Amino acid sequence: MQIFDKVRSFFIYMQENDFKKYLMIFLTIIFLAVGFILYQYFSRISYLKKEIQRINASREEAQKILTKHQQVKKQKAIVAELLERGKVFKILDFFNSVVEKLNLSNKVKETKITVNGLENSATQEYEEIKLEVDLTSMNMKELTDLLNEIEENERVYIKGLEITHPKAIPAVDVNISIATLQLKAE
Repeated sequence: MQIFDKVRSFFIYMQENDFKKYLMIFLTIIFLAVGFILYQYFSRISYLKKEIQRINASREEAQKILTKHQQVKKQKAIVAELLERGKVFKILDFFNSVVEKLNLSNKVKETKITVNGLENSATQEYEEIKLEVDLTSMNMKELTDLLNEIEENERVYIKGLEITHPKAIPAVDVNISIATLQLKAE
């Protein structure tokens, strides 16, 4: 109790100017302390919001990666099933049959087959058979029919297509690359 009595007597005998000065110092200290606490509070909230945004961005990216991984697994299963169903598939025979069906045999200028191993570690058991064909003097109907026939076969995909239009004739020259996958020969 002596401490309270000393403090009370200090304020009772204090001059009015001194009292105002001490009161201003006290209020300034309280104001600065409250300001510092508010600054720390809002700084921490801002930091945490940024962390939440960063974590959400990482989560979304991880979700995209997982979704893509699931799609790749499904596609790999589809490819494996296709390869198991038709173990012997000759891309040149397929292309020749399509060309004969569409009566385009006279338009085939040059064919070239290449075999490439796939570099991705998940697809090392497959190799890609690529057929490049040069066709000349085709009209657009013939080209679209050819592309449609190729696209209907799920075993073959179009890898590249280059169309040039010679100025002298009303037809196009086409360089088409189609490919298929097959299990590597062991």
